[in-house]
Amino acid sequence: MFEPSETLAASGKWMLPDGVEDLLPHQAASIERLRRAVLDLYASWGYQLVVPPMIEFLDSLLTGVGSDLELQTFKVTDQLSGRMLGIRADMTPQVARIDAHQSMAGGVDSSNQRNRYCYVGSVLKTRMESVLATRTPTQSGCELYGEASIAGDIEVLSMMLEVLDRAGLPSVHVDLAHVGFIRKVMQLAGFDPKMDSKLLDVLNRRAVAELDVIATAASDPQLAALIKALPSLGGPASVLEDARELCHFDHELLAAISEIETLGQAVTSRYPSANIRYDLCELRGLNYHTGLMFAAYTGDYGQAIGYGGRYDNIGLAFGSRRPATGFSIDLKVLHKLAVGHVPSERSAILAPADDSPSLWQYIHTLRKTEKVIQLLPGQGATDYATVCDRQIVAADEPDKWQLMPLLAL
Repeated sequence: MFEPSETLAASGKWMLPDGVEDLLPHQAASIERLRRAVLDLYASWGYQLVVPPMIEFLDSLLTGVGSDLELQTFKVTDQLSGRMLGIRADMTPQVARIDAHQSMAGGVDSSNQRNRYCYVGSVLKTRMESVLATRTPTQSGCELYGEASIAGDIEVLSMMLEVLDRAGLPSVHVDLAHVGFIRKVMQLAGFDPKMDSKLLDVLNRRAVAELDVIATAASDPQLAALIKALPSLGGPASVLEDARELCHFDHELLAAISEIETLGQAVTSRYPSANIRYDLCELRGLNYHTGLMFAAYTGDYGQAIGYGGRYDNIGLAFGSRRPATGFSIDLKVLHKLAVGHVPSERSAILAPADDSPSLWQYIHTLRKTEKVIQLLPGQGATDYATVCDRQIVAADEPDKWQLMPLLAL
């Protein structure tokens, strides 16, 4: 005997953990349409779908760059092998493993081969990254392996913007950064690890007064001036000229500025409506990325809706030294922000509750190209008035059926 609903609610049996939610039929259908549209888009650019497993041996899942995900990864014991398993919190390290295997297949090093991969799947996180986030994202993205030039970065960023455009997001803002810029500044400063950590903390908080004190520890006055100015090197394209004046003493810093400028110009040319912002003081992904980075924002949503960048040698732990760049997006977040812009569901046809063979054959034929909902005994057409726009009715001839507009109910 079932418990009364009040008792179930009071016992908490209907409750889900924080950051975990159901997708009800209308939500699930809408996200599925978005997923299909995104996969079709990836395919039109030549990206091939891969489906990594939800669970892997922990030492494989957290190898290399995956080590940054350890706190976000649920861990369980494999009852067959006794080894620790991890439930994936991010699919990017898994795609790196796949590419490493593909590039070394048959014992032949195909490190120069360009591989384009795409993926869509659920991931699980031990904690929410923000109050707006979920612990069960539907992660989707693309990875381009084997292309070391900036052409690869331009392609994957363009692909990410195509996804946002396909979802109909208005007013997209794109932040561009280059992790090599900050790393080079730290290298030139030659600080000890403790001072490096302090510098990163101060930059993260944009504490200008504290930064002035740290800058005095730099032996080179030009470098000290650059360190002091780092928090101001974020904004429109004009900040790149300011950065060049401050970085004239080092060609690697100038090269990083030129790369980020080239990426910004390409995006502006392809997507004139995108609002581009440059940030040479961005620290996100410092332990993960190796070059250009980008993130997309929209409206009042405070978190990045899509992010990515270059992470060369991501497959090193699997024996593959290959350049790589890519991006990822949470389709659940994208769906929330794109309500009203997700491709609409095709209208359905309503069939009567009749078990005649001729009607069944007619429905069977229609379902090859149409969505047909057949009423069950006791159901009325009003149950589907908002779903169906046509109905099957009996024709004048025996055992013949025809489509008619669904009459207003």
